[in-house]
Amino acid sequence: MYSAHLIVSLHRKARMMRKAMLLTLLSVLALFACTDHRYPTTLVVADSLCAVNPDSALSLLTQYKDSIQTASKAHRMYYHLLLADAMNKAYEDMTTDSILKEVADYYDRHGSANEQMRAHYLLGCAYRDMGEAPMALQCYQDAVDKADTTDTECDFSLLSRLHST
Repeated sequence: MYSAHLIVSLHRKARMMRKAMLLTLLSVLALFACTDHRYPTTLVVADSLCAVNPDSALSLLTQYKDSIQTASKAHRMYYHLLLADAMNKAYEDMTTDSILKEVADYYDRHGSANEQMRAHYLLGCAYRDMGEAPMALQCYQDAVDKADTTDTECDFSLLSRLHST
C-alpha cells in the first residue's frame, strides 16, 4: 500500500512539473508577443531558452527550420546564430564552419558589438569541435576584440567565458 501511495504521489508531482514548465513557456511567449522586436517571437523565445534550457531551444529551432528558409537574411542569420549557440550549450558537436563563417561576416557588417562577439565565439566553438585549435583560438581572440566594454549593454558574461577558454 505504501508503494502505491508513493507512485501516485510521484505521478502527481511529475504532472505538476509538466504544467509548471508549460505555464512558464506560455508566459514567456505571451511576454514576447506583447512587445515589439525585430525578430520573430519563436526566435526570441529560443534565445531566452538557450541560456536555461538549451535542449528545449534546440528542439524549438529544429521545428522552425522549414519556416526560416523563406525569411529575411537577418532572420536566417539570427536563426543560425541561435542554432549554433543551442548546440554548443547542449554539448552537441558542430561539424562544419561554413554557415558560421557567413553568420560572422554578416554580423561584422550589420550587427552590434555583442552580436559580433557572439558570432565569432560560436565560430571558434565550431573550430574547437572540429579539432582545429589554432583557428578556434583565433576566433576567440577576434570575439574579444569585438567587445565594446564601454557600452552598458556589453555581454560581460560571454566576455568572461572567452577569457576562460
